Amino acid sequence: MAEFSVEIPVSLPMHVVGPKASRDFETLVDTGSTYVVISWEDAVRLGYEPWKAPRAPIGTGSGMIEAPLIELNRVEVLGFKREKVKALVKDLSDVGIIAILGWSFLDHFSFLINPKEGILKIEDP
Repeated sequence: MAEFSVEIPVSLPMHVVGPKASRDFETLVDTGSTYVVISWEDAVRLGYEPWKAPRAPIGTGSGMIEAPLIELNRVEVLGFKREKVKALVKDLSDVGIIAILGWSFLDHFSFLINPKEGILKIEDP
């Protein structure tokens, strides 16, 4: 099990590999998000065509919307890696976030966030 010092809300570096490029993000860990979320611009930069992707319904604070659902070639966070990670393509600039790290990546690992101590523990079972 690896242990990291974090601040709340938890923001972590995420490396994403797409079909044509890779990119580093500072991502917000959101245990309420079903998927990893990246922007339309970043999806295109990585080599995806979100306008051709199937759309998935998602619940937001302001109701239900639909967003393109793509599959990222690889996602790496703190040395932990997974391939073929589902991600939504949605503009997040209105909330001031670059990317969201949701369950489509997190559910592959055991993790614990202790906000009182500012600790994140994670392991690849």
